[in-house]
Amino acid sequence: MLISGDLFDIFSPQTQLYMRQIDIVQMKGNPEPVRLYTCDIDPTELELEEKEPVQTKLQQKLRRVQNRIKRDNYRQQACRGLIQVSTIFEVDDTIIQMRKPYSAQFFYLFQEAFHNYILGDWEKAHRLLASIEIVKG
Repeated sequence: MLISGDLFDIFSPQTQLYMRQIDIVQMKGNPEPVRLYTCDIDPTELELEEKEPVQTKLQQKLRRVQNRIKRDNYRQQACRGLIQVSTIFEVDDTIIQMRKPYSAQFFYLFQEAFHNYILGDWEKAHRLLASIEIVKG
């Protein structure tokens, strides 16, 4: 998932802690560089659930509508300050499971690699990024 710097900037400071800057790019037609962030999750960490029975087109549409309503309600609550988005990272079992591979050491090494990348020390950045693969497994 890519997140622009503009969206990152409107997140609460607590939510920003769960994001990781991965690049700064120059977009065609935009004079300002764009910061890119990600939220680290690995869906392969989740156990596969049993397949649901085949649904009719109407049932599929109803499910999509229900999910959209849930998302919209959640977004409205977040915009009104009724819930803190960052708490999901701490209490949602699915997100906790998907974030398991990303240790404090992973984030430290990536931050060091990114810093060297921005400074133009490509060799050091490459070595650090390679070490992240070992840490993550």
